[in-house]
Amino acid sequence: MSAPYHYFRHQANLAGCILVIFAVIYYVMLKKGTKLYSIFKNKCPQCQEAEMFHESNPYRLKQLTQMHQRCPKCGKNFVPEPGFYFGAAYVSYGLSVALGVAIFVALSVLFNDLSAEVYLAAIVGAIVILMPLNYRLSRLIWINFFVKYKKTSLVD
Repeated sequence: MSAPYHYFRHQANLAGCILVIFAVIYYVMLKKGTKLYSIFKNKCPQCQEAEMFHESNPYRLKQLTQMHQRCPKCGKNFVPEPGFYFGAAYVSYGLSVALGVAIFVALSVLFNDLSAEVYLAAIVGAIVILMPLNYRLSRLIWINFFVKYKKTSLVD
């Protein structure tokens, strides 16, 4: 067997492993009742039925910050106290740093000699493009720190 065959066979095995990992994450970790389900599906952390934001698409910028005051299904107050979401800024910072590190590592592995300007442009560009998603995710993660899922929390 030639060397290119082994290379592509290795790449196919790697891609298969990545697909299996994503399938496990999707079907096991994103089940209703988990925090990840609430975070990635934009659902109320208490009942996981209704959406927290009016618009599910974070790139509709006019409605980016519009949240329901209370959950339409279970009545959970999404703003329990003034300034509750100030802590989400720390989560947003952590997500931005993780994104920057991931982009730096990916560019370092894929390309050998890149200038600092290329790294900086790629990281800043990705952070700016993903800012609406980061805003939503940080708020969803923050409220999920404090609110637990209750299976029977629906209001009739």
